[in-house]
Amino acid sequence: GAVCSAVSSTAMASRLSRAVLPRKYRLTLDPDLSSFTFRGWLEIDLDVREATSVIQFHAVDLDLDVVKLVRISPDGQHHDVIIQNKENDTTAGITTLRLNDNGGSNNNDHHHALHAHSTAMLRFEYRGTLNDLLAGFYRSRYTVEGEDRYMAVTQFEACDARRCFPCWDEPSFKAVFEVNVKAPAGRIVISNMPVKSMDTHQDGSSMYHFEDTPIMSTYLVCVCVGEYDYIETTNKEGVLVRVYTTPGKKEQGRVALDAAAASLSMFHHWFNVPYPLKKLDLLAIPDFSAGAMENWGAITFRETALLAVPGQSSEAYIHNVCRIVAHELAHQWFGNLVTMEWWTHLWLNEGFARWAETLCVDHIHPEWNFWQKYVGNAYTQALNLDSLKSSHAIEVAVKSEKEINQIFDAISYAKGASVIRMLAAFLGIETFQKGLHYYLTTHQFQNTVTEDLWASLRTMQMGASVDVETMMTSWTKQVGYPVIRVEEITQHQQNVPSTTARTFRLTQTRFLRTGVNFDDHSQRWMIPLTISSQTSAHPTKVLMSEDSMTVTIEAGPNDWVYFNSRQTGVYRVYYATPRLVTAIGAAGVANKQLLAEDRLGFEFDLFALVLAGVIPTTQLLDIYQYYRDEDDQFVWGSVISHLQALTHVFSEEDWYASFDSFACDLLMPVAKRLGWESRSDDRPNDATLRAQAISFLGGLSHPDITAEGIRRYHADALAPDLRATAYGIVVACGQKQQYNAMLDKYESAEFVEEKKRALSALGRTTDPELVQHALHLALSPKVRSQDISALIDSLASSSPASRRAVWQWAKDNWSTIDSRLSSSLFVFGSLVTACITHFTDSATADDIEQFFTTHPCPAADRNIAQALERVRAAAAWRSRDSQAVRSWYKKPSVTVQASTSATIAPAPRAVEPTPSAKVATSVPITTPTPTPTTSTTPAKVVTSTPTPAPSYARASTPAAAVATTKTTSDDSSYSNIMIGAGVVLAIALAVYAWRRS
Repeated sequence: GAVCSAVSSTAMASRLSRAVLPRKYRLTLDPDLSSFTFRGWLEIDLDVREATSVIQFHAVDLDLDVVKLVRISPDGQHHDVIIQNKENDTTAGITTLRLNDNGGSNNNDHHHALHAHSTAMLRFEYRGTLNDLLAGFYRSRYTVEGEDRYMAVTQFEACDARRCFPCWDEPSFKAVFEVNVKAPAGRIVISNMPVKSMDTHQDGSSMYHFEDTPIMSTYLVCVCVGEYDYIETTNKEGVLVRVYTTPGKKEQGRVALDAAAASLSMFHHWFNVPYPLKKLDLLAIPDFSAGAMENWGAITFRETALLAVPGQSSEAYIHNVCRIVAHELAHQWFGNLVTMEWWTHLWLNEGFARWAETLCVDHIHPEWNFWQKYVGNAYTQALNLDSLKSSHAIEVAVKSEKEINQIFDAISYAKGASVIRMLAAFLGIETFQKGLHYYLTTHQFQNTVTEDLWASLRTMQMGASVDVETMMTSWTKQVGYPVIRVEEITQHQQNVPSTTARTFRLTQTRFLRTGVNFDDHSQRWMIPLTISSQTSAHPTKVLMSEDSMTVTIEAGPNDWVYFNSRQTGVYRVYYATPRLVTAIGAAGVANKQLLAEDRLGFEFDLFALVLAGVIPTTQLLDIYQYYRDEDDQFVWGSVISHLQALTHVFSEEDWYASFDSFACDLLMPVAKRLGWESRSDDRPNDATLRAQAISFLGGLSHPDITAEGIRRYHADALAPDLRATAYGIVVACGQKQQYNAMLDKYESAEFVEEKKRALSALGRTTDPELVQHALHLALSPKVRSQDISALIDSLASSSPASRRAVWQWAKDNWSTIDSRLSSSLFVFGSLVTACITHFTDSATADDIEQFFTTHPCPAADRNIAQALERVRAAAAWRSRDSQAVRSWYKKPSVTVQASTSATIAPAPRAVEPTPSAKVATSVPITTPTPTPTTSTTPAKVVTSTPTPAPSYARASTPAAAVATTKTTSDDSSYSNIMIGAGVVLAIALAVYAWRRS
């Protein structure tokens, strides 16, 4: 039969003709889990809308043994249609059937084989491979009692249903699917719908027949064949909810099960649209490209996105499981019930799901403060990526499969969500909620474009002066976002005697991390501003539609005024009048008069302005003094991430030790306050803050933190939130023995989060030989394809020498990386980014650019362009500010006191409007010499001089180095909690000195 081969890397996939539309697929699959092949039988009922003698459909990597077409007459009779020619366009993944016109008649379309307004049926018998690409119909490995076994699973989004069965593989070609699947003995099948019937054969195999699906897109079809345990519940509306896992893991799905049942009910009532299916399954898949996939009624997840164990899982990990579950359930409405017409409108799926996940989790767990978390995560991700010239508009024209895969990024997800959040705040949540209900009910089981959403919201506006579509087009159809320059006009300039009315001149321009030109007005946005002040009870709302404007705010002469209250606006603010910055910092931040998300947003904007060269790094360092008494986890999360960026960019400067001292001095009060143990008075998210602070200090090799982390690791006295931190400390400070012990932990761990911790910890080594071993490990069978980027990113971020080793490894192994991973939706792009984004010098940027010029990479060209832009921006920042920062550290230290100009209670939490194990002894084995393209499993690293007890001082450590350790401010009280750790502390001090010498 004809082989429909894979889409080439240069494919420019044209849209299929709508002359013939699929109405129903009757699909039968027979997977062989031993030979990793499958057979398929398929009938597709067709509606012929226009007379034609050509039929086109998608098929990739399928052997089409039988292809037959029959025309169905009005009386139900079948008439064979002769297929004259079958053409396979391997660059577009399209098969074209050219038909004999013998079916003509005396009407107007007598020259065509198929008449307008008629029906036909296409039949196939074909064969395919259960591939290892994490795409299409593929195999996933799991272990039962030490034996490797395989399941067959599907991942069809965006363009991979065509790897499983011939189809019209575009979102707008919705159809009904009747799925039938044969399972080998001892295996079961799960699909979108409930089982209708099952036939058991003499060999123990079974044929599963599933109920017909609703009309839906091909990318939502799901088939999973394997061994599964499950737990179940029924939600308030009577929907059966199950979590399926590989054998022995079902209780790890309890958190997800509860989250799914609650989320399903929440969305039912908030959208006021029932979930349309009888059941909802959530399946944990060991090998999985994305975090999860919203297949209607049968959602598939990477194990780390679904499985959690209270008491063993960290607080942040459990929160993330609940977030991802809510995200995928939101898709059951936004994406499944109503589907984008083409991938240009992907944000209608992903942006809404990203926004709705927060709405849902905050409704179920208000104590988790998920809207604050949103600002620290999705909002900041959106603005960071969209600050690049190589970003793209929310609505972006895409043609090829490779282009489509690359827009599953922070623009479609996080910026889309942030624009939705901004619009909801502008319209009011009740109006917005009614508009969404109208949108879902009007377009259910159909496809939409962005303008359909605006039309639904416009219907609910009731005479509003601003048209939604006019305003929002500036946000969805153009790339980037604005920065607003705020300059206060003095009372003399205003000629206004009032002391409570202050006037500001606002100017907008596009923000770019590579530099901002406030005289460039080539782009303009309609910006809904929300302005709060120190003495105002309610924010002032203004719509900025011009390049510049003035606005008057009621505020005292020395009050702070903040121009993006609750961070609902998708823009940055540059306070060009210095006293505005001082007032916000001294009272708004230090006195916590600003909302937590605004204290976060203030620092977030300042850091971005530093990166763009608008303000100097020294101004940001001055501002950090105002954050010394901060107690909010999300605010500290932003500060810590930016301190890490400073560490990263300036780590090779000769004054870098001064920055270490500054950062440790800033963070140690947080670590002292929280300690290493959970406490009865811990607030929600304190466990995560504890882990963030200790992890950051451990990364700086703070001697007390390092010593205590090592002690607790060997005493097996680590809270779940601190395991990853301690593991990283042990490997970073250790030798081959400690590395091998962590490798043992990675190989033996059965709990997926523990496995993830150990793998990332292996990347913290800075020993050149161990770095090479970890790089060799990355492409070995011991590391699943989906996890490679986590190890590589850990290595590349651990030290300048390691990131250079990573880049060399990527170049040496490029052929293997490209062929093995480029078909995986998320895996490939994240790995390419991890290999190149951590550099801070122009020379390496030039080398990266040259390499990809000679090694074109269309599957990740957008990732490469964005990473290169980040590297060049970091290099410019380093060159621009290094000397100024050196001088800043020579100044006498100044402790900033909180302002006492006003007594205002701290602001309440943000509420978006919503409706009512011990180390195993390793046995060293000789490690093979890594070769560029091998995928064999590396053995453990031989310890050159075996020692009976762990040692964290390197043999080459100069004895005199101990005297060069830095001094931290008043750490004596903190060290009192580490009774019995004196010897380990001394060793850690030596290690710290060695690393800084």
